[in-house]
Amino acid sequence: PMAIYRLFGVFALTLLCTGFPCSAQVLYLEESESGESEVEVAVGDIIEVEVYVDLGRFSASGITFFIAMPCRPFKVVDLGRDEEIRPFSSGALFDGSIEAGNTLVQGDRSPDMPDNQQLLSYAAILGPGARRGRTGSGAVARFTLLCVEPVEDARIAIQSTPVHETRLVLDDGYTERLFSAVQGLEITVAKATAVGDETW
Repeated sequence: PMAIYRLFGVFALTLLCTGFPCSAQVLYLEESESGESEVEVAVGDIIEVEVYVDLGRFSASGITFFIAMPCRPFKVVDLGRDEEIRPFSSGALFDGSIEAGNTLVQGDRSPDMPDNQQLLSYAAILGPGARRGRTGSGAVARFTLLCVEPVEDARIAIQSTPVHETRLVLDDGYTERLFSAVQGLEITVAKATAVGDETW
């Protein structure tokens, strides 16, 4: 019996030291309509991608993230009305925040990226006030893609590197924290079905 109690004590201490998974902050991508992270579509289809965050035990006042994807299979739908492409619309979790960044950069225009990649970036911060901190989970932004070429298992990945650092701003307005985990999205684009090719 004493050995069992000791084993249980070691297990409990390990949990206390490492922390529970539910306390971690996670950023992930989903296809809006299905809620899936693996999607099969056809050339010509338009899909909307949601960026979700689970803040775990933290209270945050802002977020910065970067998303990389291949250039040729996907055309990012522009939501802006100026010369620069604005790929993102804001989500509900940081509703009322100030948009500090909303851009698309092609890899051949950036020394930090492969030429065949494109990078989407978004940043939002809440101003001072009683509702500065947000908790829980929800959508922080969304973007739309037009599928223009066939591709198998194309990876749309959340980037977090020393150059493109995906992070949270906590509710004090200046402390930053990296995400404990991120999850991207995989898309397979099939050739469009030609009229008369259907089988019944």
